[in-house]
Amino acid sequence: MFKHKPIVAAIALTMSATIHADLTTGLVAYYPFTGNANDASGNNNNGTVNGATLTADRNGNANSAYSFNGSDDNITANIIGYNSISVSIWFYNVNQNKNYPNIFSLNNHSLWCEQLGPIYASHGTQGKINCISNVNSTEYSILSITNPDYNKWHHFAFTFDSGTKKELIY
Repeated sequence: MFKHKPIVAAIALTMSATIHADLTTGLVAYYPFTGNANDASGNNNNGTVNGATLTADRNGNANSAYSFNGSDDNITANIIGYNSISVSIWFYNVNQNKNYPNIFSLNNHSLWCEQLGPIYASHGTQGKINCISNVNSTEYSILSITNPDYNKWHHFAFTFDSGTKKELIY
């Protein structure tokens, strides 16, 4: 696996030199957590913090991330009307020994990702990330291949297209 990293890096550098992307095209919300949960995309999809507390981010910047208690802390935002969606998030994985700790949830659980807890140990899936999309009362689910290590920062990206019903975890 490590033998291929230099090749992948070279391809990425070549691609970045020829592709110019506007990352704001189609952007619905962007939460940099600069002391609050306000949307910096200009679309006014501000988040409402419920119990979560500001903390340092992965680079040590104070008040640039939120800490959640694992049971009822959350940040809500009214983001509706999407046919396809991509979510990119950094999270610090703490073993809370909970059965369904959410990584994120949108629109009252129409789309959510959670880490599978101890209840799934007998299935061999404990610790994996499970993402579920609910479209017209039908649930679509995808399970990560690896388990994120505890007490480390992880980047997580998830895409879902309601037309093709395709989900991907990166």
